[in-house]
Amino acid sequence: MGRLLLFLIPALLSSQAPVANQGRLPRLEDYPVPETFTGPAAQVNLRRWEERMFRTRLMEASKQSPDFAGHYRFAIWGCGTMCAAGAIVDLKTGTVYPPPLGEQKGWNSGWGQMGDLFRSF
Repeated sequence: MGRLLLFLIPALLSSQAPVANQGRLPRLEDYPVPETFTGPAAQVNLRRWEERMFRTRLMEASKQSPDFAGHYRFAIWGCGTMCAAGAIVDLKTGTVYPPPLGEQKGWNSGWGQMGDLFRSF
């Protein structure tokens, strides 16, 4: 019985250590933006056919002020019933990034995923 306790006590204590050392989840306030881009936006780089197909929306977004990380602008548009599409425009460089929703969906996605992505903003 004593040997069993000698084995169980350290095992129980070590299994609780990760839980005790876990901190809170990171929050946006933990990563402040040092400065917000205020200069003229760079010309939007329309290199891929998907970017050229949505050039009007991307150009409109590039004329607005940044809404993420000091120099990025989210562009969102509808693409039918229960569907939204979008991209991220870097106002400093003009680079267009597709939304981070996975390779299968590409530029178009249902509101469920886009809603989850933008719900925190």
